[in-house]
Amino acid sequence: MISKKNIRDLFKELDKALGEKGERREIIVFGSGPLIANDVVDRATVDIDMVEPPMDMILQLIAAEIGDKFGLDMTWLNSAGHIFSRNLPDGWKDRAKGHFEGKSLRVKFLDRGDLIITKFYAACQRGELDINDLAALNPTPPELTKAESWALKRENDPDWPAQVRLTLNTVKKKLKERDKGLGR
Repeated sequence: MISKKNIRDLFKELDKALGEKGERREIIVFGSGPLIANDVVDRATVDIDMVEPPMDMILQLIAAEIGDKFGLDMTWLNSAGHIFSRNLPDGWKDRAKGHFEGKSLRVKFLDRGDLIITKFYAACQRGELDINDLAALNPTPPELTKAESWALKRENDPDWPAQVRLTLNTVKKKLKERDKGLGR
């Protein structure tokens, strides 16, 4: 599993391996990886999701070797989320924040606002784990409205708007319950 304890080590190993092969990469990551690395959530994940660039064969092979070394699946680093890159709000690449800079690897994370909208979308599709991640980001009402609007445009299923509303209400309820529990 990938956790706060080993995520930086994974990036260091990836940087080292890229350098040994004379390769350089800049990747932009979203999903739970940034939340784990920045102590927003205290949990582990099985993968790091790249939104940019699409995974090339060299990076895939290097990542698979590193995954084996760390006891991870060969797809611990993947670009399955690249499909989102064409739909993210304008300027998302410019807003991405640097997290790790090695000699051969630069890792950036989507900024908080873009993480909120992508986590909201994931929560609409997958549920509780992503809802908890989203709540940990502590989105403001305007940020939730923006995420809701973005998510509504992503699917054509006639049941989708109801799912988006249900997710929005669940997140708002979770935030309210958490705030009450903290005495706010």
